[in-house]
Amino acid sequence: MQPLHSLAVQDVLHRHSPSTQHAVTEPACTNIHSYVEHEYPAIDAVLEVVEDTARFILREFYVSFRFVRYDLTVTVLPGALLTLATHMKSSSVFGDTGSLTPIWRSLPSSSIWMWLFVYVSNLANQIHGAEEDAINKPSRPTPSKLVTISSAHKRFVWISALFVLVGSCLGNGILSLAWVADVLAMISGGHQSRICIGS
Repeated sequence: MQPLHSLAVQDVLHRHSPSTQHAVTEPACTNIHSYVEHEYPAIDAVLEVVEDTARFILREFYVSFRFVRYDLTVTVLPGALLTLATHMKSSSVFGDTGSLTPIWRSLPSSSIWMWLFVYVSNLANQIHGAEEDAINKPSRPTPSKLVTISSAHKRFVWISALFVLVGSCLGNGILSLAWVADVLAMISGGHQSRICIGS
């Protein structure tokens, strides 16, 4: 039989050994980690929504670029240059630019409006001429399967609405609405010709 003092020493060593301490503290660490993971579910949900929204916006911007990229130099760029030239000419003629819209507002506004202008037109063109594009221009969004004809139709609806809304905010809502009406008349009237902008 071992002496009592020997048994007492072994008991103390067992209680304070690293393996025993690890066994005791491991569930506590696990519980803390689990608590941290589930502490802010609302923030996780918000971050997920923000991430999905950003991904959606980036994809739509890329899709719109694929639709308008061949016409940027004959629509958006000239529109931006015309805005810039008008602002500079008005400044030199009238001197006081207080009544003019600041260039940092007018230049992006006109560029966005022109982008939507050509986007609406090209959506209608490529929906109307999908079969022709599949042969002559297979790199376009519809023949390359970047978008389907159905999704192109949906984009045409809400991009047209956005185009008119932006035009209204810029003071040319009637002109924007007239252009959408003209595009609709072209594609619904059975015309074989396509809307010619740049390409």
